[in-house]
Amino acid sequence: SDSGRGSHVFLKGAPEAVRALCIPSSIPSNLQQVVHGLTRQGLRILACAYRHDEKLSWHASQRLTRDKAERDMQFLGLLLMENRLKKESAGVIATLKEAGIGCCMVTGDHVLTGVTVSRQCGLIDQTKSVFLADFEEEEDEEEVAERQRRKSWGGDSDDDSEVDYDGDGGFSQGRPNVRRSGVLSASNSARDLQVLEDTSERPEATGGVEVDRINTGRKKRIVFRPLEEEEDAPGANKFSCEAMIKMLQMDACRNWEVALTGSVFEALHREALESAGGDKLLDRFASRCTVFARMSPEQKQALVERFGEHHGHTVGMCGDGANDCGALKAAHVGLSLSDAEASIAAPFTSSTQNIRPLLTLMREGRAALVTSVSCFKFMALYSVIQFVTVIRLYHLNANMSDCQYLWIDLFMILPLAVYMARTGPARKLSVQRPQSRLISISVLSSVLGQSLIAALFQVFAASWTFQIKGFYCNDACPGPKFHDTCDPEELDIMPPCCAALPLGCPTRPIGVETDENVMSVEASSAFLFAQFQYLIVVICFNTSAPFRKSLTTNGLLFASWVMLSAISTFLLLSPEEWIAQIDELIPSLQIQRFPSPLFKWKLFGLALVNFACSYIFEILTEATVQRKEMGQFSRVAAVAMIVLMALLFSVGPLALVYSTMWVTA
Repeated sequence: SDSGRGSHVFLKGAPEAVRALCIPSSIPSNLQQVVHGLTRQGLRILACAYRHDEKLSWHASQRLTRDKAERDMQFLGLLLMENRLKKESAGVIATLKEAGIGCCMVTGDHVLTGVTVSRQCGLIDQTKSVFLADFEEEEDEEEVAERQRRKSWGGDSDDDSEVDYDGDGGFSQGRPNVRRSGVLSASNSARDLQVLEDTSERPEATGGVEVDRINTGRKKRIVFRPLEEEEDAPGANKFSCEAMIKMLQMDACRNWEVALTGSVFEALHREALESAGGDKLLDRFASRCTVFARMSPEQKQALVERFGEHHGHTVGMCGDGANDCGALKAAHVGLSLSDAEASIAAPFTSSTQNIRPLLTLMREGRAALVTSVSCFKFMALYSVIQFVTVIRLYHLNANMSDCQYLWIDLFMILPLAVYMARTGPARKLSVQRPQSRLISISVLSSVLGQSLIAALFQVFAASWTFQIKGFYCNDACPGPKFHDTCDPEELDIMPPCCAALPLGCPTRPIGVETDENVMSVEASSAFLFAQFQYLIVVICFNTSAPFRKSLTTNGLLFASWVMLSAISTFLLLSPEEWIAQIDELIPSLQIQRFPSPLFKWKLFGLALVNFACSYIFEILTEATVQRKEMGQFSRVAAVAMIVLMALLFSVGPLALVYSTMWVTA
């Protein structure tokens, strides 16, 4: 405000918004053509305008509303800004597309700027044609006649006021020198679309929705036109929503992309909320749209919610400004690249001013998800293995010692469970998707199958323990119930009469809590074999590819597993003299020496077979059930999986029943 000379009002904003607030006589006739030419070069454009009011004092301007201030403005010119593409952007987007992750641009800039930048960074292939959805006012008969009259005269306007951007940083007089960067020319697009018009087979319309009646004004409708269409022939190729949907479903139009503006998206979104068939209409266009331009913060948030709730996608949003706060909060994964307002709403924040942290976030997230499921399965199998071990011993009136329980819980399970979570993410982003639900076919089949394998091999270990050479019946044992004789000289296998009572009677009678319940061959056999089963499931549930690094890269887990495997092997295969010395050093461990040294190697071999079966089963489960849920299925792996499951669920229960009947005979 100048003292005594009134006040000046200045305005800047989007060209289309500023144009609506300016006096028509101050606006160059070819402004829209120049703006289109500049936006095709990827430039960000702000229009500037001003107004001088001699009667407006400083004090009066303080009470002036915005609506009254921003009217009858004089158009000044265009302010050009170039936001250069960062060198990391194209590589990151290429990686995301290789991983099968759909990407789109949501911006507040002009749609031509968005399309140009999308082509530069690889969001839109250079060979693809882009169709823009926009509003068009329905012309009456007089307007059509006037337009035809102007065409016949070879002119578009009687106004000689024109501006022309010469491409060297300035404006000049004459026709606009606009650089066309499109691939589909007017002639080619007309020819291609004519071929589509002549096609007899057309997909059916969607839901019977009268899409041309989606109006934002009294005489406006949504139409689609090629974005590369020459400005000299506006409207030469225009299509309604219904016609566009039909063509997008055709094989000849696989190379087409759609660009939506915020106003069109809002109209489609409103129609989707108000009518039953509007959902299909919006979903069809949103799924094929790569660029959403001139989007307000509310529209960005609505788009993210639409993708997440109605499309069922896991949505990630990457933004760097206050206009992105709502969308960052609504997304499943929001990444802010700013320390300002957007960082408050976003769950994740990065100080790196490019989108490369998005890849790190996705790799870490997938690895964390897989690790959580693996830890759950490991703890479930730990409980099942210990339950089977305890039930096996309780059936024989035996039990492990307190020190054995502490060794398993504190020195085996605890470090393994903690260190499992330290495996890093894979370096490459995979096309496959990790399992995101605990209650799913893949997780349940893995847990149940591994539980059955563990129980089955526990039964084998128990039955082999009963056959150790050296067990025999003495005169203190009661007579058998179902056999006529009990020959104590048959030392190769235990006679059934001795299996009728806890092994080793009369020193360990039923129901008496003595050291003989713990210091028994059965308890030591169950304890030593269960150790290997815990180590087996750690390997099975820590598969590396495609979401995590190899087990060997997790130094703490790998070192713990190797050390515990060595200790377990030493306790099982060490000579009897060493076991006696261990019993003297750690009396509470209470490991009983085996009558037959050969039994140790048989038990160790059984553990190796258990490892092979468990590992193959887990690989087949991942290759069949999980990939089938994710849409990737292998028939060969499926057949192998079915055969293995049939064997487990048939042989396993039969072996368990047979062993129980044999023990209690």
